[in-house]
Amino acid sequence: MAPPVAISVSYKKYGSPLYASSWGEHGILLGGGGGDMACGLKNRIMLVEQNELGQLSEPLASVDTDKELPSRLAVHPKGVEMVVGFEETCAHFELIFAKDATTPHDIVKVATHTKTLAASGEQSSVTFSPKGDMLAMGSEDGVIKIFSWPEMKELVVQEDAHDDSAISDLVFSADASQLLSVGRERA
Repeated sequence: MAPPVAISVSYKKYGSPLYASSWGEHGILLGGGGGDMACGLKNRIMLVEQNELGQLSEPLASVDTDKELPSRLAVHPKGVEMVVGFEETCAHFELIFAKDATTPHDIVKVATHTKTLAASGEQSSVTFSPKGDMLAMGSEDGVIKIFSWPEMKELVVQEDAHDDSAISDLVFSADASQLLSVGRERA
């Protein structure tokens, strides 16, 4: 049996509900907000960092997503782009990094929405393959699609992956030869 690993667990409040997170090369990306904005909370994607003690920083940068609530996100393995799942669609964002005199490393200065992706309906899970050459999406109605990246050519469509229940998580194997899906099965 392997010895236990020391894992840092940290949490912080950012003034609105968070629904999505992903590790990036330059920090941790978080997505969340107030949904339709009736409550006055901004929908946004934030970049934060974790210090050597495991504590999370205040946002280093953020981008407002207007009335679209970022509920899922996946950062590409190269760290320069991400896919964000909203209620009705998924969108591609380019991450632009620049030096900031207040920090010793690059931080996101601009995250620009570059295009809406072909998948329709709410995507309940999005993930890139380890090499970043494929993007998998799982929907609220139980459909799994795998696309080539960045071409977005449909490679696989599995209509009834979990008997029409939502896909709650997707993960590629290390060699990307398999995709594991987890569904919210009905009892």
